[in-house]
Amino acid sequence: MWRVLCVEDDPKIAAQIVEYFTKWDRDNPIGRFEAVPESDYEKAKQRLKVERFDLITLDLHDKSDPKPEEEGGKDAAQAGRRGRGARRRSLP
Repeated sequence: MWRVLCVEDDPKIAAQIVEYFTKWDRDNPIGRFEAVPESDYEKAKQRLKVERFDLITLDLHDKSDPKPEEEGGKDAAQAGRRGRGARRRSLP
């Protein structure tokens, strides 16, 4: 099963992303997905340190989020690489 961390501060959009992966799960030749929503960027970075995810959807356009031109999500990606059980896995 593929684990997806959906970082999105808007609950409606987060629910849509989770629903997208859930619906795609039905006829998906790649496999099943577990989509996990997280509304707080800092909490998402902490989760990446202790949990393993195969894919991250990341919304960086909230006023409290880091500016993409300054950080571009690099710190979140680095947290994920350093996190527990980090590994690379490609889709077939």
